[in-house]
Amino acid sequence: MKTTYFRPSIHGWPFGNSWKYEFPFGGATPEMGYCGGMCWTALQRFYAGIPIDRGTPAPPQGTPLYAEIFTVQQNSLSKAKVEYIYVWQRSADLDKDGLGDRTQKEWQKVKACLDASKPVTLTLIVHSNDIWPWDLSDNHRVVAYAYEVRSVDPAEGAPSGADSHVTIYIYDPNYENEDDVCLTFFTGAKRSKIRLRHNRPDEEVHGFFLDDIPRDWAFPASTMVRIDKCERTAIIDKTTANYALHFSWKCSFIPYFCIQVNDGDWAYNSGLNSTYEPTNLANKQCHATVGTFTIENLVLPRALCKVGVRLLDSNNYYLSMQVDAQPAIRCYPYVHTRAPGDGPQVCDTAITNADLFIKDPAPTQSALQALDDDPFRWILMEQLPSRVIDTRDPAGDLTTAVVQVLDSYSLGNLVVPVYANLVERNLDADTTTSGDVRIFKPGHPVHTTHLAPLASEAQNIFDGFAGNADYNDGTRVEFTYQSKENATGLTVHGKATFYGKSIIHRTWTVEVDIFDPDKLAKLEAVAHYLIERGLVGIAIGPHTPPVPPPGPEPAPIDPDAMLKKLHSHPQLQDMINQTLKALWDDQDIWKECWKAQAKLVKQAAKGKPILIGKLAKAADGLKAIHELREAEQRKFDGVIVDIFVAKTIKELRGKPGLTGLLKSL
Repeated sequence: MKTTYFRPSIHGWPFGNSWKYEFPFGGATPEMGYCGGMCWTALQRFYAGIPIDRGTPAPPQGTPLYAEIFTVQQNSLSKAKVEYIYVWQRSADLDKDGLGDRTQKEWQKVKACLDASKPVTLTLIVHSNDIWPWDLSDNHRVVAYAYEVRSVDPAEGAPSGADSHVTIYIYDPNYENEDDVCLTFFTGAKRSKIRLRHNRPDEEVHGFFLDDIPRDWAFPASTMVRIDKCERTAIIDKTTANYALHFSWKCSFIPYFCIQVNDGDWAYNSGLNSTYEPTNLANKQCHATVGTFTIENLVLPRALCKVGVRLLDSNNYYLSMQVDAQPAIRCYPYVHTRAPGDGPQVCDTAITNADLFIKDPAPTQSALQALDDDPFRWILMEQLPSRVIDTRDPAGDLTTAVVQVLDSYSLGNLVVPVYANLVERNLDADTTTSGDVRIFKPGHPVHTTHLAPLASEAQNIFDGFAGNADYNDGTRVEFTYQSKENATGLTVHGKATFYGKSIIHRTWTVEVDIFDPDKLAKLEAVAHYLIERGLVGIAIGPHTPPVPPPGPEPAPIDPDAMLKKLHSHPQLQDMINQTLKALWDDQDIWKECWKAQAKLVKQAAKGKPILIGKLAKAADGLKAIHELREAEQRKFDGVIVDIFVAKTIKELRGKPGLTGLLKSL
């Protein structure tokens, strides 16, 4: 369906065409509705970006709104216009230049306006072969805002010769707030039998013509929607929680939006849905052409779910985000006293070699791979005051990350007490946490210690391993814990396993910054530019023929000039933007980026350590450190750009019509 995004339940008047007024014509005083005034004033507000309050009642005579609609009604019906309507009314349906023939010609004008995304008013001719002027008041005005054209189904009994079936969706002031009112007809039939029908049973119509004035947008602007954040405000029960969803938009007219949860309209929210205008409809009215909106008390399942905002009921303006509302508890173990500001990872600034049993300071890759089967086999030693590790979860949002180059490894285990911070996520504040520690030592019974209740910080899990004996015996410690919401009775569980045979990891590395929204926007802009350069390369191709043609040598193609043309070509820019946006929102591609960056980490681990301490003592130490960090940052940024550019160009090459558009440059 081709639509202008005008919607009667959003942009039409919320009251019906119930008034009458006298219009003198030829001595007669027929009564007429205000359909023309209602249609034109609704369109005036649509193009001006002025919202219509959905609670507006029908205005009584003497009010400003009544006067406005009445005045516009009179201005829209000049003497020449009335005479033109009378000419149509007197015409036959099927004669040459009759209503069927005239309507098909008018349809081409209407279609051109709708193709340009501009809704327009139509005058509907209710009678044919009618010479009585007092029947003029029966004719009607509507707003055409969308259409569909399909081929003729042989089973529907179409007129002989008909080649297509057309549906025009209309705002009919006689049917307020109804988005399914339409006109249907056939084109191409013999004798111009179009069978024009209004889909409301009491409405008769024989023809229509375009009946509007030139209109343009008061606020020309590209359309966009952005989700700013989605934050929990309350826990309802075991399965649901309340969230506040904040989003923003811009548009050249008053847009409308639909909230989707897990690809369904307002799941869990039937009551909330009815509190926003228009009530009992999935699409809701925005309050301005540019603005922000907050959906309070959006009910979400307590699970990993997808929350989306669809602007204008269009996939072109749809944005979604993953909301991790699933209750969870995680254990972050560490040794010694944690310093203020320490992050939740298996490391601490107080670690010294005396706290570790080192079995092999330079293990082979095969020895490391033999143990690399659990995250808690790893003991991280950090020699920089700031502690950052790769915190990305492959199942979660990979567009925000912290990455770091790794340097050296050894094999051994901890011989000092291990503590834990227990972090509850998406749980009620009133919870009780408990746990069990089980020590598994070959040839010995399992030793179990019950810990209840558990402290949220500095909880002692176990007193470390015994050194060489525990390493060779393969001793392991299993820590199981749970957190119970006292109000709802919901219980979540967690488990961490520690090994006597561990990988001790030391790093002297360069840290890489978080990929914040501003950085992502810059990376996307760089990718867009490189995509344009790639498309220019495709357009130029091998342009030198093997045998020069007769005549003067053709001027060489200027890639920079083509790049400028491509940059200002709306259709090509739209293809690039839509393709890149779809890929940019694809979590699988971000996982691919994450894996590629992880390879950089492993490659750096095989090289020589970057000794930040030694660099800092040099005269230009701080400058050298900054340059190293910038170099590493560019590596990780380059991975993202390269992957997205390659995939976007590949997608674009498969689109029909791309080659012709490029050659037209």
